[in-house]
Amino acid sequence: MEIKLRNDICINVMEYKNINNKSGIYVIYNKINSKIYIGSTYNFITRKSRHFNDLRNNRHSNNHLQLAWNKYQEENFKIYIVEFVEDIEDLLIREQYWLDKTQCYNNKIGYNYLKIAGTSLGCKHSEESKLRRSKLFSGKNNPFYGKTHSEKVNKLNSDKHKKAVIQTELNGTFIKEWDCASSTNKSKSSISKCCRHTIKCYDNSLWFYKTEFYDENFDITKYINPELNYYNKKKVVQLDLDENIINIWNSIKEAANSLNTKSQNIINCCKGVTNSFLGYKWNYY
Repeated sequence: MEIKLRNDICINVMEYKNINNKSGIYVIYNKINSKIYIGSTYNFITRKSRHFNDLRNNRHSNNHLQLAWNKYQEENFKIYIVEFVEDIEDLLIREQYWLDKTQCYNNKIGYNYLKIAGTSLGCKHSEESKLRRSKLFSGKNNPFYGKTHSEKVNKLNSDKHKKAVIQTELNGTFIKEWDCASSTNKSKSSISKCCRHTIKCYDNSLWFYKTEFYDENFDITKYINPELNYYNKKKVVQLDLDENIINIWNSIKEAANSLNTKSQNIINCCKGVTNSFLGYKWNYY
């Protein structure tokens, strides 16, 4: 079936039927004024239940939608499926597509606050609104007060946020594919920062999300740091504090791995940034 929006755009929608354990994009439609709210979910049933329970109890996080619900009453709102999305990682991409297509963040057209799916970018709450939201969802007013998720739901929520990652050497040579950052037994935060490109490398490796790494337009040379790669290939001398030679390593990476430390610590010594490290002096060979 088709619904027509206030800006004369028409979108095809489906009834909320036969949707157990399915994910995708939905729309809440005001039958009186044709305004809409667009959202994405990994479970249509639970998302509808949460929306309607919050609206019925006058505690919905979207004040614009809540006021409209109170004015026009429940019988004049309908929820439809816009599309099914099999891959959960594509949900925000598809939600963004429908936000842009319908312009439902324009308050003359819809009830969405956000212009960017999954973020608060472009959305500013007043202090009064923040206080109201805080009171609505604190303590016993929180619909989840005194409750805990089942093991099944916890696993589903955990799996939803897992992203496979690729580890390579600093020169871009493939090392390993991991199910997610937490399965590496290394710093999940640091790996995530690498994958988001807020830091260049971690633990003598480059890290990428699998989806980016295997994208046909991906160019790994943008992320290879020639300086770090150069230093890690240079031979290095390990000396005691009296400058007696302890060992000559074939590379800084070899020395760092053997001493269970980071290459950068040894590089800093060799460059004179620090005088010693781990009780030793270090020089390039």
